Amino acid sequence: MGNNPEAETVNKQGAEKAAGKKQKHKEKKQRKNKDKPQFKKKKTKLRTIILLAIIVLILAGGGYGIYRLFFYEEPIEIVTGTTVRDSITTVIEGSAVTSPTSFQMLAVPVEGIVDEVYVSQGDTVEVGDLLYTIDGDSIEEDVADLEATIADYEDQLDELYESIGNLTVNAPFSGKLLNVSVNDEDEVSANTAIATLVNDSKMLADLYFSTAYKDYITEGMAAEVSIPVYMTTLTGSVADIKDVSYITAEGAECFKVTIAIDNPGILTEGLDVTATITSAGLVMSPADSGTLEYYQTKTITAGASGEITLYNLDDSLRVSSGDLLAVIDNDSYENQVETLEKKIDSANLGLDELNENMADCSATAEVAGTVIFVRIEAGDEVTAGTSSMAIYNTDTMEIEADINEIQNEYIELGMEVAITKSGATSDQTYVGTITEVSLEATSSNGVAYFPITVTIESEGALSSGVYVSYSITAAQAEDVVLAPVAGVKQTTAGTCLFIESDTPPEDAVELDEGIVPDGFYAVVVETGLSSNNYVEITSGNVEEDVTVFEQYVSTGSSVSGSDKTSESQDSEFPMPGGDFSGMQGGGGMPGGMGGGPMG
Repeated sequence: MGNNPEAETVNKQGAEKAAGKKQKHKEKKQRKNKDKPQFKKKKTKLRTIILLAIIVLILAGGGYGIYRLFFYEEPIEIVTGTTVRDSITTVIEGSAVTSPTSFQMLAVPVEGIVDEVYVSQGDTVEVGDLLYTIDGDSIEEDVADLEATIADYEDQLDELYESIGNLTVNAPFSGKLLNVSVNDEDEVSANTAIATLVNDSKMLADLYFSTAYKDYITEGMAAEVSIPVYMTTLTGSVADIKDVSYITAEGAECFKVTIAIDNPGILTEGLDVTATITSAGLVMSPADSGTLEYYQTKTITAGASGEITLYNLDDSLRVSSGDLLAVIDNDSYENQVETLEKKIDSANLGLDELNENMADCSATAEVAGTVIFVRIEAGDEVTAGTSSMAIYNTDTMEIEADINEIQNEYIELGMEVAITKSGATSDQTYVGTITEVSLEATSSNGVAYFPITVTIESEGALSSGVYVSYSITAAQAEDVVLAPVAGVKQTTAGTCLFIESDTPPEDAVELDEGIVPDGFYAVVVETGLSSNNYVEITSGNVEEDVTVFEQYVSTGSSVSGSDKTSESQDSEFPMPGGDFSGMQGGGGMPGGMGGGPMG
């Protein structure tokens, strides 16, 4: 591109013009800043002054705090009291809730329908009065079912006892064992035949004689018995006569005569025999011969199942009546008995409960008193356990009060108690009597309390569940020296009063330096009755009108006599130097006691 003179001239002029404007703007800005007030140095100086003032204040406050901490002593003064001669009464006071001495809470015994309700809330009832009835048909059915169950259990139990008795097998009569079918340690079942016992000391033969001889043969008559197999004759006797109609093959009608024969030892069952009976000159013979039978025969069976553990069974073994033949072992019977007995006991308990419920279906009053509430009415469908009504005997009410371990020393059975029930317009008062004193304490916050019961004859005027206050005049002393409670101190030397005196009393005791104020001396005393403000001095060299130290207070406190309000030794107002550990005001007097000097 070639040079253009005109363009170069224009550009040069534009550059000069722009430079001129820039210079004018710079000069204008300099003039503006020159006209502004200059505060920078003044602001820095003000901050420095404020900082120095704060430092001075901090140093001044710290110095004052150091002064208060190490050099300043708060002015204090001594509060004193005066002993007096007067009477004192110890009164135990508190509040409690009333409850009836006797009451009856009723609940529906079973599910059912209420038949009738005979009382209403507020009614007075006597013992035995009918209160309500409930339909008991379902209970009667349950009773019948349970009685049947118990009877079935008892039948089973009888059978078990019989089975247990049969575990021992004994000979029912004397005789000889035959047909023994078991061995030792065999398992047997109930009613299994184990042997046959026969009495072969006598033999019997049934013979049939013609009815033509009926009037000539009687029991006990002698008979000559012929035994063909042995070709011998033995004497027997008529043991039994049966008026049966037996027809022989030849058509003769006969009756049965049983003849008994003493066994000489050779006779056995099944031998053929015949006999003749002589009477009134007649020799009578039977129509047919007969066979011998044992006098007694019995099959011995196992009365219960189990294992034979004792064995005394052998064929042809002779035994006497009652001899032990075998013992069967079966523990299951004992277990079954135990189970059944438990079932019977349980069922009997259930039956007793059902019978009680049946009786309860006709509910009666067990205490005389007032019906407090009724929660059922005729026609109601109710379930077992439903609360139905309550009866309170409000003629005699009671309260339970907790007496601390110190107060309890004054309590005795039979003491009168003043009872007050506060009202909107007036108070009601009653007289109570301590009827029970517990010997077992309960503990709360490190203090032991003994419950007592106070019975109140209120004649129905006092309701249950209301708060009443009680007051017990526990003890009283006449014409005694009393000291302010705050003046009684517990020290290492014992209970003391700090007595103001110009000279030390004869019985003054020395305590650590700083405990007893200047001008006062510690005297050991014993105390008796106490009230909120005074305590009886029972021993010690102290008379009336003696000034005693009570406490230290700051001079800024507002105090007056024994009612001065003080700060404790642990407050921000330090007491004079000395170790006050182990020293407390009040002498540990029982709290909660009213009363005070009388007269």
